[in-house]
Amino acid sequence: MIGCLCLHGFTGSPAEVEPIAERLRRKKGWLVYTPVLPGHGEDDELKNGEGSTWIYTADRAANEMLKHVDELYVIGFSMVECWPVIWRRNIRSRNWCL
Repeated sequence: MIGCLCLHGFTGSPAEVEPIAERLRRKKGWLVYTPVLPGHGEDDELKNGEGSTWIYTADRAANEMLKHVDELYVIGFSMVECWPVIWRRNIRSRNWCL
């Protein structure tokens, strides 16, 4: 099975990536997850989150997805574009769409 972790941008929410997430679910049958990064979404209190907690949250989500899929794609929006450099050694995914 193919999975896709869709990560929203700075000050955003999963709603930003929901159109592509839903299309991948419906048209491709992929397992797709769109987590809310700490301090974002309805909470929208950036003081409750920082870069390290965002990366930790996304890292946990990716590793959990890897338990259920054979191949993982990561789609990132905005600030997430710089994460492949940080994640390269931690996440098996070689499939990034930024």
